[in-house]
Amino acid sequence: LYVCVAGRHVYKMTGWAQPGAGIAAYFGTTYVFQHSAAAASLTGLCEYNGVLYVSTNNATAHAYAYSTDGTSWTESTLASNTKYATQFLVVRNTLHKLRGTNIHASSTDGTNTGSWASEDTIGSSGTNVSRMVSLNDNLVFAKTDTVVNLDGASNLRELWPEIRSVDRAGNGISVTVWNDHVIYDVINGDILAMGSGGRQIITPSLQIERVMETLVSENTDFTGAAYGLLSTLSYLYAAL
Repeated sequence: LYVCVAGRHVYKMTGWAQPGAGIAAYFGTTYVFQHSAAAASLTGLCEYNGVLYVSTNNATAHAYAYSTDGTSWTESTLASNTKYATQFLVVRNTLHKLRGTNIHASSTDGTNTGSWASEDTIGSSGTNVSRMVSLNDNLVFAKTDTVVNLDGASNLRELWPEIRSVDRAGNGISVTVWNDHVIYDVINGDILAMGSGGRQIITPSLQIERVMETLVSENTDFTGAAYGLLSTLSYLYAAL
């Protein structure tokens, strides 16, 4: 989401959702500042067909930008709301984007000479999509109240509707993919795993609560939330 490779360079964001956040490119030994959007707050970086795309956290005021060399950036001037994006992701050789809280669209050319397909509303319009991830060429939307799968035939299917009982802002913000499972973080401390073999709570809330009790006693700033998830080939890490 925040680092990508394009051509001979590694690109990273120098900030997240902060005014003035920018893009840097790695040239051998140092990062060189390449782009800054003074008014926009940048939220994601993605490479698709040799073009770098950067999203913003404002789906009504600051259009996304793109670049073919990492130095010169062009702001999208496509019609109406199609020029806005809060996240980009490539799945099945197609560029996907989120706009605002729960609007999805896809494209094979997101530049000003291209276009986007008709937008879809993912799940209930009253709840937000925290992030998109890809699992086995399926697009998965982690919402605050459920997890929704968009398959190759454009069919939407809920994977875990019971999350509605714990719907809270922040659910799914660190969703990741590990061992052919979508790993979803719930703000109450649960960590949920969803895959072809079924669903399970892989870290029971009782265990998390015991860890929380210890951390709260040692750190008054601890809120009891799962702050992040990170997956490698062999291990899944949770930051509490």
